Amino acid sequence: QKLLDNTVISEGTNINDMLEQKKKDLEHKRQMNGILGISSGMDELDRILNGWLPGEELVTIVGRVNQGKSWLLQKFLTEANKQFKKVLHYSGEMGVLQVAYRNDTLGKHYSNSQLMRGTIADGDYEAYMNDLEIDQGLPEYIVVTPNDFGGKMLTVSMLRTLIKKHKPDIIGIDQISLM
Repeated sequence: QKLLDNTVISEGTNINDMLEQKKKDLEHKRQMNGILGISSGMDELDRILNGWLPGEELVTIVGRVNQGKSWLLQKFLTEANKQFKKVLHYSGEMGVLQVAYRNDTLGKHYSNSQLMRGTIADGDYEAYMNDLEIDQGLPEYIVVTPNDFGGKMLTVSMLRTLIKKHKPDIIGIDQISLM
């Protein structure tokens, strides 16, 4: 009887009283062009998945060494950040600057090898410097590497702490095998 007395019973929802909620929901979905979550940046993938659903998606990219897994992950995270989503990115092998240059390659279409080597042409260099100023309005794109933990690999408790601190909309873990 104690369990029955303490059980909360919902009275349900009268869907005929949901006028404002339905209007707001439908208007939001219309603005997103059918994307229910965060766009992946790939039209065909978005058509299939309707975008990444925050809090509901766990995507694992598996492949052999040097097949583009890190680039693909970075593409998804760069696209999310361009949509004003806060990003948390753990990179088990690449340094922060390498991740930052890849972000600029994917988001701004500059040559990654030229950025990494410093061989960017004068005209592109000036355009790049101007584009860097534009990014000041984007939300956080936090990159964490083992260097941030004294050379130690990321743990679940460290990740949990980072999530509480930064409250990201999307998280990317590159090199989960090292976690």
